[in-house]
Amino acid sequence: MKMLRRRLSVALQMLAAAAAAEGQTTGSLTGTLADAEGRPLRLVEVVAISPHLLAARRTLSDERGFFSLRLLPPGSYRLALVLEDRPQPVGDEIVVALGTETRVEIRLAAALSEETDAATGSADVATTVDPARGALNLRSTTFERLPIDRSFQMITFFAPGAVEAVGPKPPSPSLGENPSLGGSSVAENRYLVDGLDVTDPAFGVAGLSLPFEFVQEIAVVTGGAGTLDGGAPGGVVNLVTRTGSDQHRGSVFGYRTDDRLDRQAPASPLGGRFVSVAEEELGGEAGGPIARERLWYFAAAALRGEDLRRETGQGLAVTTTSERRFLAGKLTGRAGERRQWTATLLGDSGRREDEPLLDAAGLVLQDLDRDALAAHLRFDSVLDSRSALEVAAGNYRARERERPAADLPSYVDLTSDSRWVRAEGCAGDDAVPGLFFVPGCRGGWFVRERGDRDAVEVKGRLSLLRDRHELELGAQIRRLHYDDRWHRAGGVAESTWTTDLSGAPVEIGPVAGQGWYLFDDSAFLIERAHDGWGRSEEAALALADVWRPRDGLTLRAGLRLAAVRQEGSKSAADARRRLRFDPGDLLAPGLNIAWDPRGRGRTTLFALYERSFESVPLDLAANFFSSGRQQLWEFAPNEDGRLPTAESPGILLDEWVIQSAVAVDPHLEPTSVEQVAVGLEQQLGRSLRLTLRALRRDTRGAIEDLYFWAEDGNHAYLTNPGGRYETDPVTGEPLAEPVSLPSAWRRYRALETVLRGRPGDAWDLYASWVLSRAEGNYQGLYWRENSELYPHSTGAFNDPALVPGSAGPQPFDRTHQVKVFATRSWRWLSTGTVFRWFTGTPISRFGSHPLYGPGMRPVGDRGDGGRTPDVWSLDFRLELPLRLSGALELSLVADLFNVTDQHRATAVDELWTWAEALASGPPDECGGPGTGPGTSCPAGNPSWGEPTAFQQPRVVRLGARLRW
Repeated sequence: MKMLRRRLSVALQMLAAAAAAEGQTTGSLTGTLADAEGRPLRLVEVVAISPHLLAARRTLSDERGFFSLRLLPPGSYRLALVLEDRPQPVGDEIVVALGTETRVEIRLAAALSEETDAATGSADVATTVDPARGALNLRSTTFERLPIDRSFQMITFFAPGAVEAVGPKPPSPSLGENPSLGGSSVAENRYLVDGLDVTDPAFGVAGLSLPFEFVQEIAVVTGGAGTLDGGAPGGVVNLVTRTGSDQHRGSVFGYRTDDRLDRQAPASPLGGRFVSVAEEELGGEAGGPIARERLWYFAAAALRGEDLRRETGQGLAVTTTSERRFLAGKLTGRAGERRQWTATLLGDSGRREDEPLLDAAGLVLQDLDRDALAAHLRFDSVLDSRSALEVAAGNYRARERERPAADLPSYVDLTSDSRWVRAEGCAGDDAVPGLFFVPGCRGGWFVRERGDRDAVEVKGRLSLLRDRHELELGAQIRRLHYDDRWHRAGGVAESTWTTDLSGAPVEIGPVAGQGWYLFDDSAFLIERAHDGWGRSEEAALALADVWRPRDGLTLRAGLRLAAVRQEGSKSAADARRRLRFDPGDLLAPGLNIAWDPRGRGRTTLFALYERSFESVPLDLAANFFSSGRQQLWEFAPNEDGRLPTAESPGILLDEWVIQSAVAVDPHLEPTSVEQVAVGLEQQLGRSLRLTLRALRRDTRGAIEDLYFWAEDGNHAYLTNPGGRYETDPVTGEPLAEPVSLPSAWRRYRALETVLRGRPGDAWDLYASWVLSRAEGNYQGLYWRENSELYPHSTGAFNDPALVPGSAGPQPFDRTHQVKVFATRSWRWLSTGTVFRWFTGTPISRFGSHPLYGPGMRPVGDRGDGGRTPDVWSLDFRLELPLRLSGALELSLVADLFNVTDQHRATAVDELWTWAEALASGPPDECGGPGTGPGTSCPAGNPSWGEPTAFQQPRVVRLGARLRW
């Protein structure tokens, strides 16, 4: 009897999935089967085949013809239907992206012949996790062909709304690798690698980095996190590392970067000048089977070194050298046809020597050592065609040490004629007030003896399919620890003696560290030292329901409950030094609606409401809830004209204890972000998609510390700023004068347009334009004005007199952002191009404060000084593949960054005047260009508005990669 075969016609739809990308290491593939008349096909076996699977994945269609394949590793797949006892390939190659659901509609045509050809096709360059969340997915086959700095964090800046928000003087060089996502600060994102949270528990930034060759796919969610995996006020960066396969493969690679094609960069009297950069990287990776279809391995290692030459604002040359080592190891095993486990080990360690403070007088240098290690074990099980289980456990650890070039006292010369810095020979006669220096003009300012992080995480997720519902139940437990010990340089182990104004002897010290502020008639010594720890315990439970009431309509509703306990080394002795949020405080609902009005997968209307909470960084507990020494003394100048030191400070005029008492508001609310997004996604042609999205994000419950001055010292109160205080909230004592503060607020509004896809078989394209506004009086965990990363203790609300004038556009606000990247491949050549254009950032005006120093007192309203110039750049990549023999291929690579060698200013001097005052200044306070010594406004700063930082210069990177 002749066997009949059917010729199959397949319609694929890449639909917005209900499952969020955050925390997931897999994707899913769902769809429906129907005959030529549209009747559902029941109990048909569907088979998914991929080189990313240890074994083919199988499932059966239900009574509606619906089928679901869960827990699929990201990658390319082929589908087959078992018809008449033989598998029949169907359709084109299908791409399952990280954290997404790919939906397929299969309709059988009439049976015509004995043979059926398997169709071929292509995949989207980027798949939106959910158009409402504004997510971006990029596979290694795309980002490896683009001219990008070689760390995965740099990929995140391609996402719509992602901007650089650090400023010209970051407290750590690696801080600039963290983007601002969705109007947040750089320390409000979450970073997940293979499902493990590798966010730095202490400060909320990325806890480790990896080269491109270690990464298989990355997803960037700019609109907040889903209810199941927790939230972030910024965005979520989720990536999966490469894995092995049933074929042995690997590569070795090497790159060198330098700036030989750059013209001389402009100099800045405050920010210094870039001179040259040279970077080299060598590495290799390999993967394959240990036991075919049972156990795979992947291993990789890389070494990166850099020499960065710069000139300080005083024209002194300094070379910063760094070395970084990366490693990755991964085992993937099968425990049955539907069960898979993965064990991952990642490492990132490095050393950076002679990192300068560029606006200092002389050479003020620091050395930094840091090591990070992450280990993760994951088990995935497809229980049956209707349910799946994921369980994971992991540990992230990091160690950090920092030391100065010389352990000497540090000074800031605030005298009217800069007498001290000139007398020391660290600056010339044209020195301006406020210069930082050390004796002998070479040293540092900070010693970190211990900075150790430890994070343990266990979580699980159960998925159940019931009729038109997909239920997800998740649970998570995290335990975090941060051990911190540091002090200012120039510590004195023994006590010294001086006299007060009456001539009575006074004991000073021992002093853990010396930070001196020199004025015309006095000198202030601030001792800052810390030795404490912080720990946090977090537990969460979440429930989500994905309901498809009819074809083309998907509703997702979710709810997450969490509880947090955070304490420090002094919490046991003082119950007021701890943080506690109960499930009623951390209630995070979410609702997402996606509607395809025609049911063809070409048009999707969507809307989203979601609330996300911040995971409070442990630096708050390690400092606010732990032991810290902060004391301030005021001395008269030494009669012999010598620099004051702890051993010879001068006559004591006054002294204060800083932070003598601490308490937490018993009604403290957690920081959260509420967001609403609506929009449209439309397919254009065969493989282009256009997304229009309107986004509104509001930050609520911002947490900051307030200072209340008392006779026994400063009282610190952790609260949600806002309201009127007539009594000291720490002690209950009446205040001499009532204090009023506005509430902390931050909002972000954006209209996003994204075009992505493949204009041709060999093209990849992604283009975005964002019109946005970020504003408020709360910047987040990082305060750009003083380059401080002290989560919830930035000082933004310390002094009520300085809060007026602090509201306005955020320092990183860019009205327009245009980003385009494209790749083109031929048999003998491939190219990649990246174009970026941004409008400038707001320019503000600041004055000096007698306690906090220059640049800490607002003058007028934030952003009333105009904006920095628009900036644009064009980067280009050329890759030449050479087939040597068989599977052996050599690729020669050339990347050119900033092709046109643009040197536009990215930051300017915002100090309007050196004049000191205790309160914010009026808009008409004198200062700025045309003022200064010899004018009617002698305290004005004529350099206001002058550039302090510029675009990255033109840099070329040459490389080679040998693959087998």
